[in-house]
Formats: sequence, structure tokens, C-alpha cells
Amino acid sequence: MSDLARRGPFIKENGERVIVAPIAFAGLNWLYFARFAYTKPLTTALLFLAIVVALDVFVVALLIERSFAVFASPLGTWAPLFLIFASTWAAGALVERRSGGGKAFRSPGGGTAIPRR
Repeated sequence: MSDLARRGPFIKENGERVIVAPIAFAGLNWLYFARFAYTKPLTTALLFLAIVVALDVFVVALLIERSFAVFASPLGTWAPLFLIFASTWAAGALVERRSGGGKAFRSPGGGTAIPRR
């Protein structure tokens, strides 16, 4: 039996998810903050974390694993969640600092600068 068939489609053994998830989110976040940046870094980090937790609960735990045992693993669940939050916040803070302190961001209506408060 292949390693993928034994583990299933999710990376959860040997801490691979701890490495892959924050790196993937850092790239996604860099793209989001460089092109859109509709929200501040902390707000975006909390929103992205809420989406990942909801997907873990409703898709992974309830539909695929049919158990909440996945949340018992600190390395498999909680460390990646913390690192996703941290990488989102850090990418947002770096992009905001590089763009002049975050004094302006693009509006949803079409790119006009609106002062942040």
C-alpha cells in the first residue's frame, strides 16, 4: 500500500503540515496584501484563521475523518493554525510597512486611495 493511500490525502504526519501550511499561506497572503489589502493585517489573520478552522471542523473532522480526534494533535493541528495566523499577520505587516506605513489602501470600488484610521 502506498504512503499516500495509508495517510489519506491530507498532510498530517511527521510535522509536514507545520511546514507546508505557513509557507503556502505566506505566499497567498503576500499576494493578497500586495494587490488588494482591504483589511488590516490582524483582521485578515483572524479571518483566514477562522476559514481554516471552519474547514478543519466541517470538512476534515466531520466529513472525512468522522471524528474530532484530529484536534488532539498539537503538531498536526494547533501548530499549523498558529503559524497560519502568524504568517498572515507578518506578511500583512511587512507589506504595509513597505507601502509607506499603511496610510492608504485600495478601495473595493476601484483602486482609489482611502486614508486608514
